[in-house]
Amino acid sequence: MNVLPKIAGTALSRVVMMVCNLGALVLVSRYFGGAEALGTAALINIAVTIFMLVANLGTGTSLVYLSKRSSIRALAAPAFLWLGISLLAVAAVFLIFPVLFPDGFFLHIMAISVLHGGAGIYLHILLGREAMGRFNTVSVVQALVLAGTVAAALLPDAEFGAEVYAYGLMAGHGAAFGLAFIFSRRLPAVSSVFSGRELYSRMFGFNTWAQAANTFQLGSQRLLYYLTEILSGRAVLGVFSIGNQLSEAVWVMGKSMATVQYARISNTGHPGYQKRFTLRMTKLSVMATAVLWAVLASLPESLFTTVFSGEIEGVKPVILFLGPGIVALSANFIFSHYFSGTGRYWVNTVGSGIGLLTAGIAGYFLLPAYGISGAAAAGSTAYVLTTLYSWYMFSTFTGAGIRELMPCMQDFKDLRNIIQAKGIPSDAPEP
Repeated sequence: MNVLPKIAGTALSRVVMMVCNLGALVLVSRYFGGAEALGTAALINIAVTIFMLVANLGTGTSLVYLSKRSSIRALAAPAFLWLGISLLAVAAVFLIFPVLFPDGFFLHIMAISVLHGGAGIYLHILLGREAMGRFNTVSVVQALVLAGTVAAALLPDAEFGAEVYAYGLMAGHGAAFGLAFIFSRRLPAVSSVFSGRELYSRMFGFNTWAQAANTFQLGSQRLLYYLTEILSGRAVLGVFSIGNQLSEAVWVMGKSMATVQYARISNTGHPGYQKRFTLRMTKLSVMATAVLWAVLASLPESLFTTVFSGEIEGVKPVILFLGPGIVALSANFIFSHYFSGTGRYWVNTVGSGIGLLTAGIAGYFLLPAYGISGAAAAGSTAYVLTTLYSWYMFSTFTGAGIRELMPCMQDFKDLRNIIQAKGIPSDAPEP
């Protein structure tokens, strides 16, 4: 049960993805349109995420659970059927509400969405089989192709704008789709436990609550993007999006732990093990995130303007005001994956709903008064309240007390024993 290499490998892949994505955005900022182009790139990502929320109703987290209980062929057929239905439904919504995507990028977003959705189907299957090496490889290839495509646009004697970022996303997700398909086909065959109506019921039943939670989570994280563009313009949105993405980059350890934790908890039914493993991951996630954020917050504003271009001013306040929420949400990643892994998706839905409501109310009052610093403070408040609710529910289900969140030497020893499968408590057998 040595999960340390999986956590380390996932963390490394996330670092590469972060560097590649930020590198692509640096190029966009410096050579393909500046702050306004960054704002357009942010809106493209939001539009694709909206599509994925709908698509993941049939192609999301339930595939992680079902991948060890059904054949790939049995899962892929309904998943791709739903992917096509999702594309039509979201395309109709975008055409009715064109404010949801930047002008001139409708076809780009549809192409990116299809490729992203197809890759996601096989990535969820790889995750469910705990094939973390292959999962991470696909993620890294996607990021490398994205950055490489944007960089290659510097070579020809042609003028590009924000569309170069869209082309990079197409190429990256296309490469990920093909590679994830190949890796999934090489997995050992499994016998299908569920079939027909029961399989479809489990696919969509699990995902309904999960996607409702993801929808609210997206809302709390990205509603402020729309408010910023409406109240301050797309160039200001570009600055805010950079500050936001740099802040979210420090989640690399927390998200890596949560990914491995989810796959592990989904495949064991031992409550004692699930509780202890979640508490250890929570403490380590918070400590690692706090250190990384402190390093980021110590960087001077001049560094960001030098790297991204002189138009990008005001990134540092965004990072500072987002800080408390960023650190808090690193704990929520672990709690929410505990709830998902134990089938309590509704808890995440309620918590994300609290965050969405808080972000909307706080942003409405703070953004006009304090600009993007107010938007960051609103986002931070939403993250903190979401995490407090998740802790309350985790404590209710497991009986965990606040003292169990306080780090001590024994916690590090226990974590080492769990990771290395040495001295695991007798009431928490290896899953």
